[in-house]
Amino acid sequence: MPIDAKDDIKGIAEEIGDGLISAEIKGRSGFLLVKSESLPKVVDMLSKKHDARLISITGYDPATSELMVIYHFDVRGAVISVKVSVSKQDPRLPSIVGAVAPANLYEVEAYEMIGVIFEGHPNLKKLLLEEDRDRPLRKW
Repeated sequence: MPIDAKDDIKGIAEEIGDGLISAEIKGRSGFLLVKSESLPKVVDMLSKKHDARLISITGYDPATSELMVIYHFDVRGAVISVKVSVSKQDPRLPSIVGAVAPANLYEVEAYEMIGVIFEGHPNLKKLLLEEDRDRPLRKW
């Protein structure tokens, strides 16, 4: 059953509470910028309470002092994108593989391409780039 996207995305944003930095809703899509330390709680809430399915994870280098990781979820027909920024100097985020198993390869890709280290990932090693490559492909 499709959700009333605007109201339900607003409700999910409110559930995040202090972990939410900003929220934007466009049609059936919601963009929620959250604090990195709130990520495990947000993902757990989405997957358990709202039966969200992970669509993909996007690593993004906006050519600033931070990197962006965006977790795209399908929540009963609406797309909720949970955005988290991390410092380029110490690009670390908690892994969500324990809560959402399909995140495994997406986290490996973001690790290789932009250098985000997903703490707690069960096997964070290179799959796409050469083993001897000493840095990711991000903008420096």
